[in-house]
Amino acid sequence: MFTRKEVFSGNTRNRRKAFFPAVCCVYMPSILVERPELLSPDFTPDELLFREKEVEELSFLFSHRLMRGVVPTHVLITGPSGSGKTATVKHVLSKFRTPGRSAYVIASGSGVKVAFRIASELGAPVPQRGISLEEAWERLCTAVGSDILVVVLDELDKMLVVEPDAPLLYFLTRRPKTWVIGISNNHGVLGMVKDERVLSSFNPWRIVFTPYSAQQVKEILASRVRSARAKVEEEALSLCSTLAVALTGGDMRYALTLLSSALQLAEKAGAPAVEVKHVEAAKDEVEKEFVLKSLASMQPVHKLLLLKGVYERGISSPSSLFEYANAEARRLGLNEYTFRRLSEFLNSLHVEGWVKILRKGARGRRGVLWEVAPANEDVGLVVQVVDSLLSQFLL
Repeated sequence: MFTRKEVFSGNTRNRRKAFFPAVCCVYMPSILVERPELLSPDFTPDELLFREKEVEELSFLFSHRLMRGVVPTHVLITGPSGSGKTATVKHVLSKFRTPGRSAYVIASGSGVKVAFRIASELGAPVPQRGISLEEAWERLCTAVGSDILVVVLDELDKMLVVEPDAPLLYFLTRRPKTWVIGISNNHGVLGMVKDERVLSSFNPWRIVFTPYSAQQVKEILASRVRSARAKVEEEALSLCSTLAVALTGGDMRYALTLLSSALQLAEKAGAPAVEVKHVEAAKDEVEKEFVLKSLASMQPVHKLLLLKGVYERGISSPSSLFEYANAEARRLGLNEYTFRRLSEFLNSLHVEGWVKILRKGARGRRGVLWEVAPANEDVGLVVQVVDSLLSQFLL
């Protein structure tokens, strides 16, 4: 160790040269945000900008009905992805202490799977496998007893694609002290229900969310940036909002993910703030990550085969597409599906925003002609990811 006198003494120049470089070369990473969690798409802020009307409408049902022990009319909330539907419901749920029990679940898969998720949220002893929907429902009702039950079914359309008869929705809406709040990106989600009894018992009050404008996206981002105490240039915020509207129709989740990725790139580069170039660099990475995560979790694999037919082979005829998917399934050693089941998978891909199903015209007595087209503009990226995932079945 050098003493203070040795270090600063004029007679110890060589020692100073050996000492100071070791201190001065310590790397200090750039920190541009104090609370990054506030920029997460999953974070629900205390105030939801530009959704005051929807918050007030849903809060009224809580305060003037549910909190007085009266079960409100069932609600169906629809609107494009990233328009604040889920955030609004979670925000209102956090404001009120629900009398009874409440559960928020993603309603993807069969009714049995969704019933298990509801039971898990409520702490009810329902096994995940080996029982029918009827048995799962009986156990769930036993656990709830006579309490009021509030169930939020997010992404409701995904359950209806699997089970158009919607037996779980029927059970829920027929229980006297149950309030169902459905959420979907699909405005025509009720048309997916094939059982008239379900439509009659559900018969929801509709709340429609409109997409955010570029200016609204920018103001929401600016509010989050201030709360998170992040350093972002004005031009970078403008670009994030412009891209969110141009590429996703105003998806707030996309805008926040893009901004968070740009922040990481700026911090790694040691920049004093997030600049336009960081947003531009983050755009491609965010798109790739979105496609990869979405497709990697896609079930069953036959949905990937349908995408391969549309994106790589350019097949537009639904019947030709189904024949191709089954032929590829045989080649990979997978089970084949009926055309009716494959049609349900195709509708699911349409609901999820992967394909467009367009009316081409009429064909006399045989009905309507339909054609299928890619919905994602980056066809090459989708093909690359799909081929990579399907290659696992060739090993």
